[in-house]
Amino acid sequence: MSQTFAFYGESFIEEPFVSALEAKGYTRVEDPASAQFIFSYLSAPGAAEELYFAEEGLFTYVNPGTYMVDMSANTLSFAREAHDLGQVYGFHMIDAPLVFGDVFSSDALSKPETMTVLAGGKEEDVAVVSELLTAFVGEVCYQGEAGTGQAARALVSLSCAAQIMALVEGMALTSSHESEALLGLCKSMNSLGILSDYSHAYACAIEKKNFESGIPTAVLRNELMCAEHIAIESDLVLPHADAARHLVAMYLIAGGEDLNPAGLSCLYHGREYSADYGLDWERLDQMFEQADHEGCSCDDAGMCDCGEAHSEDYLEEDPFAFFDDDFYNEADFELDEDDDSYEDE
Repeated sequence: MSQTFAFYGESFIEEPFVSALEAKGYTRVEDPASAQFIFSYLSAPGAAEELYFAEEGLFTYVNPGTYMVDMSANTLSFAREAHDLGQVYGFHMIDAPLVFGDVFSSDALSKPETMTVLAGGKEEDVAVVSELLTAFVGEVCYQGEAGTGQAARALVSLSCAAQIMALVEGMALTSSHESEALLGLCKSMNSLGILSDYSHAYACAIEKKNFESGIPTAVLRNELMCAEHIAIESDLVLPHADAARHLVAMYLIAGGEDLNPAGLSCLYHGREYSADYGLDWERLDQMFEQADHEGCSCDDAGMCDCGEAHSEDYLEEDPFAFFDDDFYNEADFELDEDDDSYEDE
């Protein structure tokens, strides 16, 4: 009898992941109570907490002995709390965030060698689920106790963010270069080790205007937000991550939710250029509009009781101010630094 699994999460991961496991003889089931393994991958802020911890979440349905694997980027506090609750109820909880080495190819998710899982939890639990995970990814790297997979994911996220910011700004400076000359420069710098393979692929995607295939930028948004949450838990300030998150937020608000991160370069080329790729600067104008509203009363942070931020200072002070229900149509959340958890508004 084949082993059973359930999957919850983003559709762009669901199809290739489920297909890879079924090709190895595993059987997908819809009822979590009948699954021996449960996998999740979510890119919306706070979605994993809702999936696992809600009143009718997975923790209320699954049977003791079930292996539960969260492949999303998440926070240390979530990973540790989920693991501890698993211990109480008899589940095997593993934090196993995915790392994508190729975020620009249309077939990126069909190439296991370009994907890695960074796993945290009990080593014997990780060994059990690795057999299933390697049907989809090239390698499972065990990091240590619960939460270490997410800490490692944050390191990767911050490294990618630094490369993205450098490439976007650098290529904006060289926009007058002939395309072939610029691609030749990037190839030479890659061969010298100055540009990493990731940066080289990113530069090529920008120059070839390959913005629509690969991994959507909403994934990068969640990875950066989780990395900054981990930094706050560690009393660290991360200036380059903050700058990258603001740029990503602007891109998403302008309409880049389904485009890959190479499209961030559009923000450096003005309204008409951006419009060719479906980006709407009017949405950014709306976000930054300075307006006086009769009958509103602003607090010290510049937030009015009407629900709008009238001050650009507010957008700078609140680390999650860009991620608003008005733009994303999904549950917003804010960081409560007192209890280190997500809190639905």
